[in-house]
Amino acid sequence: MLTIAWDIDDVLNDFMKQWFHNWQHLHNTCNLSYADITQNPPHNIIGVSLDEYRDSIDQFRSSELFANMPPNQDILQWFKQYGHFFRHIAVSAVSRKVANVSSSWLFRHFGDWIRTFAFIPSPRIGENIPLYDSTKAQYLNWLEKADIFIEDNQNNVDAIGQTKIKSFIVAQPWNNSKIQIGQILTAITGEL
Repeated sequence: MLTIAWDIDDVLNDFMKQWFHNWQHLHNTCNLSYADITQNPPHNIIGVSLDEYRDSIDQFRSSELFANMPPNQDILQWFKQYGHFFRHIAVSAVSRKVANVSSSWLFRHFGDWIRTFAFIPSPRIGENIPLYDSTKAQYLNWLEKADIFIEDNQNNVDAIGQTKIKSFIVAQPWNNSKIQIGQILTAITGEL
């Protein structure tokens, strides 16, 4: 049985899009569209410091807006039909102080299939915790269990290197991928 490692934000959900629309609502002088978010993190594009951006995503993740954010319906339907043919783990880069919120969202929507939640602590001011892995690639290479990795960040996929892990990059404004999630799900199903 193959094991799929899933990124959570911007793969299993539309985190950045939802965060951006909320941020834009709170900062009504912003004339950008979601398509303008061509960097992740987008702090330079929206004109704030990296720490201000990180604080805003932590606040968003702690809000009801995040708690009520729906999962990607195409992926959820795929899980209902094909999820039991694979093992699944979730790997997310998230702040330690809100990792529990992220895992709660994950297990509420995908807990029938995804049983493992791993997070790579995204650095925050004042947090001083042990650092075992600084990237998802380091974690997955250490784990040696993932066969497929689905991610939205090109750097995370590039860092996997020449391993046995087959990687897919979900198309987002900040990457060069043209692969839509439906195409990825079809390719994964073809592994059966």
